[in-house]
Amino acid sequence: FNEKEGVIEIDEALCHGCGVCAGVCPRQTIQLNYYEDDQIMCKIDALLAGGM
Repeated sequence: FNEKEGVIEIDEALCHGCGVCAGVCPRQTIQLNYYEDDQIMCKIDALLAGGM
């Protein structure tokens, strides 16, 4: 969280590309390049079900 600007920032060096941040963003402002929302939600569902 960038307190000075009041926004969430994604550290690309630490990002695993799992899409959890995009899936839980209440304002739906986080988008992963090259992934559609439905693809991200499928990954999240699989993670929650223990399939990955």
